[in-house]
Amino acid sequence: MTTGTRLYAVDRIEGRGREAQVTLIDETTGNVVLVLASQLGFPAREGAMVRAPLRDGAPLWAQAVLDEAEEARLRSEMEGRTRRLRRADPGGDLDL
Repeated sequence: MTTGTRLYAVDRIEGRGREAQVTLIDETTGNVVLVLASQLGFPAREGAMVRAPLRDGAPLWAQAVLDEAEEARLRSEMEGRTRRLRRADPGGDLDL
């Protein structure tokens, strides 16, 4: 029985091809999960957001999808933070 979804951030990819190891960070708990690229139903890229359906609390990697809307929202949020930090830098020595 599928019971919701969970969001993960692709932190890094080590290796190449289907045997590459993909490091995902659970956005809810911060736990790190390692999967093989071949377990995902799409080509992973660092910085991507992945939404995986859950079955009995376990992610179904073969059914996971890229969540481009969440990725765009987070990117926009980070760009806003960067702008605010630049404006708040009194000496102009902050390089972002």
